[in-house]
Amino acid sequence: MLTSAALPAGHHVLSARAQTELLATEAGLLTGELYQLPSREFLPPGLYQSTCTSTALKYLGANVTEVSGSGIAFDPDQSRRATIGEFCERYSAAFQTPDQMIRATYHELQARGLAALPPEQLALYAPWQYEQPGFAYQRLTPDTCLAWVKTQCLFSGSSLLVPAFSVYLPHSNFFDNRQNFMQNTSTGLAAGPTLAAAVESGFLECLERDAFCRFWYQQATAAGWRTYSPEFIIRSFPDSARIRQLYANPRVQLKVFDLAAYASAETMVVFLTYRYKGHDYLSIGSASRFGREAALIKAALEAYQGVDYGLHLLRQHAQWQSNDADYANVNDFHKHFAFYNKFPDLRQQVPVLREALSPAACTDAFPPQAPPVRHLRDAPRAGWDTVLYKELTTPDVAALGYAVCRVLVPGTAYLTGRHDAPFLGAPALAALPEPFTVLPHPFP
Repeated sequence: MLTSAALPAGHHVLSARAQTELLATEAGLLTGELYQLPSREFLPPGLYQSTCTSTALKYLGANVTEVSGSGIAFDPDQSRRATIGEFCERYSAAFQTPDQMIRATYHELQARGLAALPPEQLALYAPWQYEQPGFAYQRLTPDTCLAWVKTQCLFSGSSLLVPAFSVYLPHSNFFDNRQNFMQNTSTGLAAGPTLAAAVESGFLECLERDAFCRFWYQQATAAGWRTYSPEFIIRSFPDSARIRQLYANPRVQLKVFDLAAYASAETMVVFLTYRYKGHDYLSIGSASRFGREAALIKAALEAYQGVDYGLHLLRQHAQWQSNDADYANVNDFHKHFAFYNKFPDLRQQVPVLREALSPAACTDAFPPQAPPVRHLRDAPRAGWDTVLYKELTTPDVAALGYAVCRVLVPGTAYLTGRHDAPFLGAPALAALPEPFTVLPHPFP
């Protein structure tokens, strides 16, 4: 099993060679500049955001032309490292060549003695979704011919083939005989200073998205939620300067939802509202971590990062004035995040958002028991016996001091960027009699 070492504060101070040859050069890895964004009045003092974009990446062999990255942190160097790390995730995942893959059916792989993930364990969509007229994706069966790629099982160390479309981003359906099985998603993609750190980060993201899906799609029948006020959080962590920095902010309103009822690790969702030019805006951040304080910090950072991003999306979608009857036009994560700021009147039709925006008192009491996963090695205790990873690090990304991987946890739910094709195939969701799919989720 991989072991994760602590990350020294200055681990990703880029070398002079990396900065001169790989960053901000016309033919380098990162063709554009890495910018620090000005701090808006809504953000607490001492937070730093940066962003970068690189173009013409197809000349380097990537299966994508442009990749962006962004980051937020408590000092400029951390923000810069997080930004480059996110860029490296998307960049490394875009390299896909035939020599990495095997084209076959699951039954053919079995006949050749090659271990592969049974197609039903991906659990993408519920059976009834495939029966819908015009549904965009094909059902994956043991007799479907497609591309497979080798991954490693974290706990056994053995190899296991998985569909290539679940690893690469974007994935070319040329390798699958032009069949489409899912909307590509970044869930489980992660970068870190070591492969072990990247695997841990990818695993936690899989748990986070799974918990958020359960939380969102079950909201119509939920009996209630465990919510926390900023004051309660500050009282609960009196010695944490970062908790106080993030939650003692009079410029915004914050409400935290604890997803312990849906999650195997500490998972928090922060809803943040702020007023700008006469309008009330909404941002959201979510995180799974191995400790409660760490989850609260990361989720709040994500919510603050969404402030600038949300205003940018509104400018980008200035002409968006109406929706399809079934909201099928909400077909990417940018539109999901912008949706309730473009159409704020719809917030009151969503039980979760009604509660998030309600002035009603929070429950302000932590659950009596912590979730079972307090470390990566605890995953089997929560039923996650199979944790798979595929290293994707390219040589130029390795030169920057990063490792990149895709993590798959069969049985967890993916979060959709297409409102008309939610991933409802995971066991916890497929059995829901009436999943909440009337309106889009607000997740970026």
